Amino acid sequence: MNVPTATNNHRFRNSLITTFGLAMVLAAATLLGGCDRQCAVSGDPNALIGGAFEAVDQNGDVFHHTALEGRYQLVFFGFTSCPDVCPTELSVISTALDQLDAKAEYFQPVFVTVDPDRDTPDRMKTYLDNFHESFIGLTGTADQIKDLAHVYRAYFARSPEPVEEGYNMDHSSITYLMDCEGRYIQHFTHGTGPDEMAAVLAGMI
Repeated sequence: MNVPTATNNHRFRNSLITTFGLAMVLAAATLLGGCDRQCAVSGDPNALIGGAFEAVDQNGDVFHHTALEGRYQLVFFGFTSCPDVCPTELSVISTALDQLDAKAEYFQPVFVTVDPDRDTPDRMKTYLDNFHESFIGLTGTADQIKDLAHVYRAYFARSPEPVEEGYNMDHSSITYLMDCEGRYIQHFTHGTGPDEMAAVLAGMI
């Protein structure tokens, strides 16, 4: 009869540790492989678009750029009183995401106001109810929005021409496509249709 010895017990424990360690490595590799597949397209690390920022979301909570990491990002700058361009572009993004069905979860649409004086969190939240349910709306102080626009090289300025709503805002009208780490991939210009945008996005999954 074989009698267990201290040496045998030590070897058994080492075997268990080795087996457990290999299992953990394989599990980690599987998870990382999933991330690589989800975010297979990387942006240009040398691009001067994208970076760190802090703002306030439509729920009134402090929002950091790191909260966007892990998904592709579609970022558009505008304002809720915008008469035409903004609702058109947000509708294009929304329709494109709808066409992706389940793949839409790989993308995070973001609407950044360039009119923080009027666009409070509550106003942003009400406005975004008209578009894709996954939209994040960002507002904040004038300095926060100025810094955020600088990060994306987005232009905006108050228009000198009076309008019924008090004033209008001039702003760039492009949608930035960023990778899962917030690096610039490409942008969609005003006039890009939802079918074209959806085709580009689908090709990234």
